[in-house]
Amino acid sequence: MATTALIILIIAAVVWGLERNERRQSGPRPWLTGSSDTQDRDLERAWSEYSASRLR
Repeated sequence: MATTALIILIIAAVVWGLERNERRQSGPRPWLTGSSDTQDRDLERAWSEYSASRLR
């Protein structure tokens, strides 16, 4: 019985903490935050490998 009460208490504390954290968020946020003017080096690398493979 004590184990069941302890498990319920832990679950209630986790749910309370998650709800509290969710309420502290200030409104809707965009999916991507920060700047997006960075250079995509993966695209460059993939394109150069693709071009090199076509020349063989």
